[in-house]
Amino acid sequence: MLRRSVLGAIAGLLLIGGAGMAMGKTLIYASAMSGQLVDGSGRPAAGVTITRTWQTSSKTGSDSTTTDDDGRFAFGSVEQRSLFGGLNPGTPLIDQQFTHDMTGTPKMFLRMSKRSFGPNSELDGRPINLVCRADTDPEPGPGPILSSTCRILD
Repeated sequence: MLRRSVLGAIAGLLLIGGAGMAMGKTLIYASAMSGQLVDGSGRPAAGVTITRTWQTSSKTGSDSTTTDDDGRFAFGSVEQRSLFGGLNPGTPLIDQQFTHDMTGTPKMFLRMSKRSFGPNSELDGRPINLVCRADTDPEPGPGPILSSTCRILD
């Protein structure tokens, strides 16, 4: 009898846990994006390491990729599944910085913010596709793009 009660309790917890995970929410800390890094003459910057760093008030992370022969690069989204993520009453502020190592020293070429955990909320739902210059210093950008050497492609 005790064994049946214990097995029943475990099965109940698994069902509740499974339902809870189905009710959970995926939080996107950084959306997927693609781009191209070019030099001062507009030529592709091939073989350059690009690092994306993101930070909230409680979490931080980074990932890197390398440009291909055409200077193109891509990052996947940074996601976390959260059981109670949809219940958070606050608005997140996620700071993202992108650097390249073309000169041997990391140089920032893009900084943008994200104020929701939704996909592509950096650009109000539009996919992020950029062309960025490696040779200039970032200038203030519009809206969530705080500073950049990039232009947005449609």
